[in-house]
Amino acid sequence: MQGSDMPGSGTWMPNTGSGLLLAETAKKRVNRFFLALVVYTLVMQVAYVILSIAVELLAPAFAQSSYYIWVLNFAAMYIIAFPVLCAMLLLVPAAQLPERTTMSAGVFLVLFFVAQALMTVGALVGNGLMGVFELLGGGSDNPLDQVLGESALLPTILMTLVVAPVMEELVFRKFLVDRLRPLGDVAVILLSGLAFGLFHGNLFQFFYTFMLGCLLAGVYLRYGNILYTMLLHFLVNLFGGVLPLLLQNALDMDAYEQALSSGDDQLMLQFLEENLLPMCGMLLMTLLTYGGALLGIILLIVYRRRFLVGWHPSLLDRNEVRGALLTPGFLIFLILQIVLLLLEVVTPFFA
Repeated sequence: MQGSDMPGSGTWMPNTGSGLLLAETAKKRVNRFFLALVVYTLVMQVAYVILSIAVELLAPAFAQSSYYIWVLNFAAMYIIAFPVLCAMLLLVPAAQLPERTTMSAGVFLVLFFVAQALMTVGALVGNGLMGVFELLGGGSDNPLDQVLGESALLPTILMTLVVAPVMEELVFRKFLVDRLRPLGDVAVILLSGLAFGLFHGNLFQFFYTFMLGCLLAGVYLRYGNILYTMLLHFLVNLFGGVLPLLLQNALDMDAYEQALSSGDDQLMLQFLEENLLPMCGMLLMTLLTYGGALLGIILLIVYRRRFLVGWHPSLLDRNEVRGALLTPGFLIFLILQIVLLLLEVVTPFFA
């Protein structure tokens, strides 16, 4: 990481046309931004319910299709709710665009391994916590595993590698950072991570999406190019979701369960011989995942000063920042997402 990779270059003045952004204006920006996310969440939930009922009534056969979950999610999130969100966010003018700088290939590689580390650690925390809830009689299955496992392969890949990285980076990095940056880079990074983590709506994903969201917000602030964060997001989804799914689909799981339940060593050996390539691929993917995560932790320690220092301070004092966050929009968003997240956990207790 060279000096040009550090934040802090360029001027730090918002494009308001009248000098420093006033605290009252900051409050309005935060309020409007998070109210837009609240409306998006509600529209998405309502659209999902209405579409699912409509499909069950009008096309019950399609409800049994492997395309059903994908189409339902895509339609509710991106065809119906996302345009509403964009229309509301575009009414909030951008305050300050991060200065554009070029990222070297070496820095990009470092950031990728750091992202792998954050994803792996966060996933272990989320899975461990949900495991505790399951032992107590609550918890739930990982919604991501359900969607990846039950949806058709091609649309799942397109959703994971194209739609999600583009749409989510626009909302949680581009729109959020450009509009709320006067709160200070550190506050914006944390807000981006928190909103991104809560947006996924379950404890399985919250911790790693929170940490990944913080990293991606930092990348956008430092380099001012949303394409970098989209590419990082794409690679994280590729190695964390799509490649393991492809390898799992290549395995004959029925033969595996039969060999495992039989206790027959010869049958298990036959299974391994017939599934040698995908088994080797799964082993290699596991080694790369945890090896890459370990390397990412080492790189994060080595470059910690460059990650943690040099951010632009807030244009507001602490009380003004606190006042900007304690707005109805932010509080409603926070409460709504936490309630949805908790419902995912506690519902099995009453089943």
